[in-house]
Amino acid sequence: MAIFHAEFFSKCLMRLVDVDICLPIEDLVEPQPQEGPFPTLYLLHGYTGRSEDWLHGSCIAELSRQYGIAVVMPSGENSFYEDDTEAGFLYSTFVGQELVELTRAAFPLCRDREHTWMAGLSMGGFGTLLNACKFSETFSAAACFSSAFIIQDIAGMKPGAVIPSGVGNYGYYRRVFGDLDALAGGPRDPLYWAQKAKQTGTLPRLYLACGTEDSLFPNNTVMRKELEGLGADVTWFQGPGAHSWQFWDQEIKKAVPWMLNAKKQEVDDETQRV
Repeated sequence: MAIFHAEFFSKCLMRLVDVDICLPIEDLVEPQPQEGPFPTLYLLHGYTGRSEDWLHGSCIAELSRQYGIAVVMPSGENSFYEDDTEAGFLYSTFVGQELVELTRAAFPLCRDREHTWMAGLSMGGFGTLLNACKFSETFSAAACFSSAFIIQDIAGMKPGAVIPSGVGNYGYYRRVFGDLDALAGGPRDPLYWAQKAKQTGTLPRLYLACGTEDSLFPNNTVMRKELEGLGADVTWFQGPGAHSWQFWDQEIKKAVPWMLNAKKQEVDDETQRV
């Protein structure tokens, strides 16, 4: 197992960005360690997070070794992985396109859609659904954990308003999402891109999970129903859990083998196939 911390200059963000990468190589237990190319998971952190969050909070490094996959973890700041065209910080284009091209050029990664996936927690779950669908020609599967699906909460929001599931004020949401009166159903709404991907026949397989004690649980159940309405291939998990690493570590252990299985699979009694 090798873990790299890298800095890339991003044209989308016009600065150096931090990226952590797990590669299942140099394993002394295996007489002939793998050399690649490796199936690749692009893994996104949550609000206030950093690139190394998943390394510290979960067993993702062990999962990389166990299943022979590369894991790429960028820093997305508090961007919701959206393109901020006014400021010129294109986080969506960075994680969905530029980061893929950079890491494929630098590391032995698979270049086909079947073996390229995205996942994330909270804000990163939102960014995962948005960008896996927006760049659906690149990503074949996406896993969203305790996702901050807050579009309907902040659409039309006015100065001074507060939303129960929110993490910021009006000014923050206005900067990240643009015109809040035009937000729902527009290109900064994940459902917009899910609909487009469905129309082109490239909608990724989706894994959605949220703990029943999480304040975002209602938002996630609504999103599940919306995706069901599109006819998406969704695996859904709900069970005891809060907005915590205990829950996310539990779910990433399920999601990685799910991503590796390109066919529909049987899931445990608590997971419903839709």
